[in-house]
Amino acid sequence: ACHPAESLSKFMVSPASIFNIGQCVLREFRKELPEITMQLQEVCGEIPHTVQHEYDKGIITVFAHSSYHTRVLQLIEGHLSNVKENLKNAKYEMGLTKQDDNVRLVMGLGGCVQHVLMPYHYRTVKIKGPPNEDWLEMMLTSLSQHGEMEKKVTKLRKQDCLLFVTFRNPVDAVDAVRSLESPEGITIEPYLQHSCRDAGANFTLRIEWCRRKRQNFAFIDFSCLEDLEIAKRFLFDDDLEVSGSLVMFSPSNKADKLQLFVEYVGQQVTEEALKTAVEARVPGVTVNAHLGFEKSFETTPEQLDALEKQLVNLIEKHTTRGKYNLELIPPLNSYKTFRAIVSFQDPEEGQKTFDGLRLQEIGGKPLDVKLALHSSVRYTPAMYKVIKDSLMELKAELESSYRTSVRITEKRDKWGNIIVQINSDNVQTFAVAKNVLNTVMQPAVTECQSEILHQFLLSPNCHNELDEIQSSTSTYIFADRRTMTINIYGTEANVTHAKVELNEKLSKLKGHKSKCYQLKAPGKPPGLMKHLMSLFGLDLQGLTTQEGVTAAALDPRRHTLSVFATSEVHISISQIIDGYAAEDFLPKGEENEVHCCVCLSPVDNPKNIFRLEYCSHAYCLDCIQSQVAPNAITFPLECAECSH
Repeated sequence: ACHPAESLSKFMVSPASIFNIGQCVLREFRKELPEITMQLQEVCGEIPHTVQHEYDKGIITVFAHSSYHTRVLQLIEGHLSNVKENLKNAKYEMGLTKQDDNVRLVMGLGGCVQHVLMPYHYRTVKIKGPPNEDWLEMMLTSLSQHGEMEKKVTKLRKQDCLLFVTFRNPVDAVDAVRSLESPEGITIEPYLQHSCRDAGANFTLRIEWCRRKRQNFAFIDFSCLEDLEIAKRFLFDDDLEVSGSLVMFSPSNKADKLQLFVEYVGQQVTEEALKTAVEARVPGVTVNAHLGFEKSFETTPEQLDALEKQLVNLIEKHTTRGKYNLELIPPLNSYKTFRAIVSFQDPEEGQKTFDGLRLQEIGGKPLDVKLALHSSVRYTPAMYKVIKDSLMELKAELESSYRTSVRITEKRDKWGNIIVQINSDNVQTFAVAKNVLNTVMQPAVTECQSEILHQFLLSPNCHNELDEIQSSTSTYIFADRRTMTINIYGTEANVTHAKVELNEKLSKLKGHKSKCYQLKAPGKPPGLMKHLMSLFGLDLQGLTTQEGVTAAALDPRRHTLSVFATSEVHISISQIIDGYAAEDFLPKGEENEVHCCVCLSPVDNPKNIFRLEYCSHAYCLDCIQSQVAPNAITFPLECAECSH
């Protein structure tokens, strides 16, 4: 018989991880977890296994027996490759100005317009046949001869069977419906997802003015003060994702309650989901969550009539009745704005009204008037500097080709960004202009596929290094930590030059690792942060100039030291931290005597000694009370001894 330890060895699991996964990829990957779990069951059989993912760090970890690691990782990597390919090839439809418009845009990667679907255009073909699947293969073969198919959906019902086929190009869909001969009992027709309303109006204004938005909030109750203090350490530093909504925690203004307050909570968040998320983030703590709702308010029909009359009076200062059509949209209780759509048959009348309404008000609330055929692209100053020449050439070409049917303007926002706006009174012209300008925004993308590039992208000094490259190559480089990519904008020659310099920098970082040191934690002596600052300087110049150190950053509020360096440097820093004792850094006084650093008097009672965590200097009870008095407190609290 086998030894018990030998018989159980096959049930021993160990982790295997895949790193450097962007958040967008990981978000789509999570949707495939049920299918992956079934496939893992086929691979591992009765051997225990599970899949975990760390969304913020971009890591997928599979726990399984070591003999299955290779096959399991191949399975996961195959799914990741499919997800990335689908993201690159994904297309989606959207309304030209709002979601339910009868004129649709087919958008591709980067927001580029692939096709414009007029009310009589379509990409999806609907085939209806007998309630069995015998004829499906034949029809799919026939349809594939007319163009590339993007999606196929089958619905088997009691009375019939439906097949929906979406083509990449609308022209192929139209050709399939016109030329394909229908077998007996099978019908082929266009599938129009949106009604073909009258599109006669070719100039539309969208008007909004302020109302109020309904907000939700929540309280998290704790059973004891110790649990509350533990939760603060876990919840105050980072946002928490609950049901797709990011929530932030703050202390409750009710001093007699053991609770935290959440100011903004998404409409989809439930009490149970919030409770589960908090307990998962804070180990060993049980909480209760209570949602609160700000009161909704209604707008009566009489109030809507009054608002419509005020808006009509403003509009008819610039045009006459009969030349426009006004639709005041009744607001839901949760809407924060009133909304109205004004359509004109004559673009000149619409433009004149648009110019006249921009400075008007209703009830003291300024009107936000926008052209419905309107889009904008926002560029940072650095990006605009790189692409300005190409942008000006495209602008001149568009305005020369389409003259008055398209207007491209530029303006700066209050942060200095340049906003390029596209306004047009023609659907086709608008789509062409938007597509052309979006092509300028297409960068050269470097995916984070190596550990060294992953660490470089997350290092504190990453932006400084990339700034050096873009300054010397006349490019704009954006490090996107959501998708773990580096995007390079500029001319083809400059982009190639920037890639060469980036690879040179990465080759110098082989052997470097990133590590975060916690300077404030159970078992850590007080004054550790100041000790490191006394060794390396307030700006850590003494550390960053050492050989083998790429970057170092000190966060005084979180009490952390982040270092991107070689293993030898990390060993040296760990030795400094481990060898430090709090007594080495405490203020010196007479033997067995502690003096207050404000009044300089000896503090006889040890219970009345108060030390600042940051520097460990001592205060007596009276002086520390005066320091934090409501009329004297400043943030952050400044030490009277060392001014830190």
